[in-house]
Amino acid sequence: MVDELLRINVGRSNAYLVRSGSTVMLVDTGPASSRDALMRALDGLNRIDLVVVTHAHEDHVGNLAHVAQRFGAKVVVHHDDAHYLRQGFAPFPRGTRLITRILSRIGNALMKSRGRFDPVDPSIVVNAPYDLLSHGVRGALFHTPGHTDGSMTVVLEGGDCIVGDTLFNMRIFSPYPPFANDEGALRESIRSLAVRGCTTFHPGHGPPLGIDDVRSLISTHIFAG
Repeated sequence: MVDELLRINVGRSNAYLVRSGSTVMLVDTGPASSRDALMRALDGLNRIDLVVVTHAHEDHVGNLAHVAQRFGAKVVVHHDDAHYLRQGFAPFPRGTRLITRILSRIGNALMKSRGRFDPVDPSIVVNAPYDLLSHGVRGALFHTPGHTDGSMTVVLEGGDCIVGDTLFNMRIFSPYPPFANDEGALRESIRSLAVRGCTTFHPGHGPPLGIDDVRSLISTHIFAG
């Protein structure tokens, strides 16, 4: 089990600080507009060993370049999102509801600058389950595509899972995400997490969800067929 799992509220999204023995790992970094809040939460740290990118959207990687340089951290991302990280831009994903489909089209047409961030050349690009034990963390990374092609989930020993935007917990957008590029893949990813030993799900937006929340979601009409 990890020694500490801390949720950092970084404006409109979450970052997560994981301590395991002498290892310090950060999962996502929040948007650049909330850099001060992130750095206050990281105050006192001399180093961060690893930053895991759950997916390469600006509200999750807006501070990545700054953190990697400031703390000398290695950056790990899935192969299918690595090109977005290197180019410093990712388009808005498609909506999963009528209103969010409209918002997605408007966002991609009129607000392309909102998707831009400082580019990062990742240290580690994964294309298979990735054991974190070599970095001192008892856990692994799993590919959970759907929200983006390269979305990943951090599954920690003990049942804590950091899921990025594979799940949401924000009022009406809970727990099924309002945006996803591939809903079929998203549903399969959520099903896989429900049987992977996860008991607490830490989303990219909002407070944690329990396994019963996820099982209830899977039982809805959204997952029928």
